[in-house]
Amino acid sequence: MKGLLLIENNPVYILEKYRRKRRKFTLPSWLGYIAVLAIPGLMVTLLVPYGYGDGAYGYELNILFVAMFLAQNILFGYRAIAETHAVFTSEKENRTFLSLISTLMTPEEILRGKLWNGIKPLILELIIFFPLFYWNGMICSIPADRILAFFLLTLFLSISFSLLGLYFSLVSPDSRQSWSQSLMMFTGFLLISHTLLFLGMPQKVCPTGLHDKLKEFFDQLYYTSPYIIVLFLIFSGWILWLKARNKISLIPK
Repeated sequence: MKGLLLIENNPVYILEKYRRKRRKFTLPSWLGYIAVLAIPGLMVTLLVPYGYGDGAYGYELNILFVAMFLAQNILFGYRAIAETHAVFTSEKENRTFLSLISTLMTPEEILRGKLWNGIKPLILELIIFFPLFYWNGMICSIPADRILAFFLLTLFLSISFSLLGLYFSLVSPDSRQSWSQSLMMFTGFLLISHTLLFLGMPQKVCPTGLHDKLKEFFDQLYYTSPYIIVLFLIFSGWILWLKARNKISLIPK
């Protein structure tokens, strides 16, 4: 609680929050979340009888949930990058970057203020809409521990790609280059990570003989891949934080 209070009183965060309020009006971000989860979930609730998840519709509902999960990750990953890819490049373009790093604030304090401004709205949204996410998982017959694993994956994906945007903003000369590099890394991550998730459900996409031979492997992959991806995101996020901190520390004031 004390750490959160310190971040809220961080001068960099207060400045970024003020800049956010001065932006032009945009549609509320939660509308995208409603489109991704609420509408498909409502359709399944109304059209599919409860309890059919383990029967005739089991495979289709699992695929639907993973597809909704993929859309959720695209939404939050894209927004995470959009929030942080220009936090330092805009300072460079406005020629205020050297003034920022020349203050008495430590590199960690500067990074925390910039990062918290980007990830706070995403974390709050994920927590507020978690009951909706959980309900969609339940009607698609996803086990509770899997729903929690998927939620944590999206949470750490948002944090890690906020850090990725922040890092590229720090090392890039302008916002356009920072955006393109961040987006390229994000696209590659989605292709690799979500291929692992879909490979765990090959019942109707693999030849029968091949599926029989690899069923145990695919089942293990399906149940372990979210945890593997979460660990990867935590590790990569920590590495990005250290690299960003060291980069600021090495810049002569």
